[in-house]
Amino acid sequence: MAKTTTVYLENVRKNDYMCWHICSQCLNTGKIVLRDDSTVYLMVEKNTKSTSIQHLSQGADTYRGGANLRFEITVDTTAELRTSNAGDAILDSSGRNVGFIYNYCVEDSTDNDFNDFYLNIAAWRNKG
Repeated sequence: MAKTTTVYLENVRKNDYMCWHICSQCLNTGKIVLRDDSTVYLMVEKNTKSTSIQHLSQGADTYRGGANLRFEITVDTTAELRTSNAGDAILDSSGRNVGFIYNYCVEDSTDNDFNDFYLNIAAWRNKG
């Protein structure tokens, strides 16, 4: 049986440049999707039951501005998924917001190590 949790990236704006890194260190298999209501930016699967640290994805794209930008995290587990969420603004030298950073550490069992899936994404205003 699989469990799914969704985390929203509400501070990312249309045309922001997004860079992400996703890794895992758990027994369970799973899938991570970065999407909005109209576009899928990333879909990556962990297909092995290895507990070694695994790099699953590193990439980038420009946010097209669809509603509800989010990570959908699905893990093949019977336990409830829990996330430790952190986020912070990227500020220029004058204190103006030029982007945002999100980090999500996912726990898929009961050992409370929160290293089962790790998602990091930074998005900033695309200038040029």
